[in-house]
Amino acid sequence: MLALTTLANHPNTAQFISEKLCRYLLNDNPPPAFTKTVTFEDLGNGRTQLTLLCTFDTEADRNAIIRRGFSVGTNQSFDKLEAYLATQ
Repeated sequence: MLALTTLANHPNTAQFISEKLCRYLLNDNPPPAFTKTVTFEDLGNGRTQLTLLCTFDTEADRNAIIRRGFSVGTNQSFDKLEAYLATQ
C-alpha cells in the first residue's frame, strides 16, 4: 500500500497518466502542438472527477481528430470506465 500511496503522490504521476490517456483516446501520434491538461478533483466519498482538456495549435489538427470520432470514442470510453468503477 505504501508503494501505491507514494506513486499516487509523486508529482510526475498525473503527467504520465494524462499522456497515456491522451494517446489512448486520440491516437498513438497526437499532433506535435497538441497540449493536454488532465486534472483530478477529489469529490469526497471515494469519488474523483477527471477533466481532460485537449488544445491544438491549429484548427485543422483539431478537426482531423474530431473527424476520426474522438468525441464519440472518448465518451464511450469514459462511460465504460464509469460503469466498471461503479462495480468496484
